[in-house]
Amino acid sequence: MTAESRAGRDGTPRPNSVAAALMRGYVVASSGARGRTLGTDGNYTGKAPSVIVDLKSAIAYLKANDTLMAGRADRIIANGTSAGGAMSLLLGASGNSMDYHAEL
Repeated sequence: MTAESRAGRDGTPRPNSVAAALMRGYVVASSGARGRTLGTDGNYTGKAPSVIVDLKSAIAYLKANDTLMAGRADRIIANGTSAGGAMSLLLGASGNSMDYHAEL
């Protein structure tokens, strides 16, 4: 596996962040999160604040299982592009805020 596994728009190699992290010894956990999807019943699933609650739940899981996994749960990095970047920002900005604890 190489850290430069994809080409950018101009054809030059572009680093793949997951591959680069793994090559440097980081543990990568990719969590799923509900998006806004129209269900078969005609109702939307994944309405706000579902996505941020899902990501905060993933972090809580990693922290609760810190002794059972490789890596350190006190050194978690959120990463994303486009909407994932916005969610990473919201995740970090809300930190340990109590705003989402009722949903967790």
